Amino acid sequence: MDPKGKKPLIGVVVGARPNFMKIARLRKVASKSGIFDLHIVHTGQHFDEKMAQVFLKQFEIRPDTTLNVDGGSAASQIGSMILALSKHFETIRPKLLVAVGDVNSALAAAVSANKLGIKLAHLESGLRSHDRTMPEEINRILVDELSDYCFVTEPSGEKNLLRMGKTPSSIYFVGNTMIDTLVELGDVIDRSTTTNGIQLPTEYGVVTAHRPALVDTQPGLEKLCEILTLTSRYYAICFPVHPRTQNNLQKFELLRVLEENENVILTPPLDYLAFQKVVKSAKFILTDSG
Repeated sequence: MDPKGKKPLIGVVVGARPNFMKIARLRKVASKSGIFDLHIVHTGQHFDEKMAQVFLKQFEIRPDTTLNVDGGSAASQIGSMILALSKHFETIRPKLLVAVGDVNSALAAAVSANKLGIKLAHLESGLRSHDRTMPEEINRILVDELSDYCFVTEPSGEKNLLRMGKTPSSIYFVGNTMIDTLVELGDVIDRSTTTNGIQLPTEYGVVTAHRPALVDTQPGLEKLCEILTLTSRYYAICFPVHPRTQNNLQKFELLRVLEENENVILTPPLDYLAFQKVVKSAKFILTDSG
């Protein structure tokens, strides 16, 4: 509490599906603690029904503010978010700003906090792929550099942060909040009967692919199709197709390769409950996700 008895305000910036999974329990924790108030800002980085709204509904997350920034290039999007976030937080002046994950929204939040003189915490800090061709890797490095408090999910995060010169006193091991969400919703997932209408055989694998290094080039997509063609000789494949992957498969005229394969089951993006239900019964998972 501050001297006037008012609870400090903590701003949390989210913008994409993984962020929603990571903060699903924060509102309940804040309410239960009674120590601080939470103000959730959704930048609108993922703004369509499948990529955002369904997840917000299933996690019962109600953003206090939604910015709906313009799309466009990554640089344009980040710039728009920095302007919008800076204007917003200059008005409400939180005591602490939490940047979540490694998406563009996290970088925009970190820059805004730095320029406004607001303390910054990074949730899911210290993770590294050591591949600087990944946009997320650059975001992670920059957000960690600007952060006053680094909330790590695993021991490697602490090692990476110490290696880059962060002080031990700035690092806090908090565990993986996505696992917290999964555990809390475990019974709901078990009781759920929905798989969004997908008919699956007894034995199958699940595939996700959306990283630019893999799906934005023809050689990368040709390799992906080759892997799926080979794997599908032994198991059916359930492949919820990310919009950027779908667009590029069509662009490079590779979509038909998968559509003509009866053992590859292509679906639109799945909501959280349906995806977890599909994953739980899968024999294996192939993914380019971090």
